[in-house]
Amino acid sequence: MIDADSLLNDELGRVFPYPNVQPDWAAVLSDVQAMQQGRRRTGKSRSPRRLALIAVVVVVLCAAGSALGIGIAQRLDRPAAWHGMINDWLSDGRIDGTYSCGTTREAIRQLNHARITPAAEPFRRYERVACR
Repeated sequence: MIDADSLLNDELGRVFPYPNVQPDWAAVLSDVQAMQQGRRRTGKSRSPRRLALIAVVVVVLCAAGSALGIGIAQRLDRPAAWHGMINDWLSDGRIDGTYSCGTTREAIRQLNHARITPAAEPFRRYERVACR
C-alpha cells in the first residue's frame, strides 16, 4: 500500500517545499511590523508626480505609435511605384509617366525576376535617360 505522505513528498516535494519546512518567522514578523507602521520594506515610492510623468510618457508613445502605424498603413494601401510603371507600359507599349531612377531599376529587376526579359528593353532605354 502506498503511503499518502511519502507519495506527496516524492512527487510534489521537488516542486513544493516539504510540509516539515518552517518559514523564516523573523522575516515574516519584520514585514508585519513594517506594514503596521505604514512604511514599506521594499519597492519604490509611487508619488503622484512620478505617476503623472509615467502617464505622459505612455500617452506620447501611444500617439507616436499610432501615427507611425497610420503612415505604414497608407503606404501598404498604395501599389509600388515600379508596378505603376509596368502598368503604364502595358497600357500602350510606351512609358508616358515620369519615374525615378530607382523605380526604373526596380521595374527592370521585377521583369527579370518574372523572366520577361524581352519586355525590359524599353525600361532599359528609360533607365539610360532617368539615371544620368
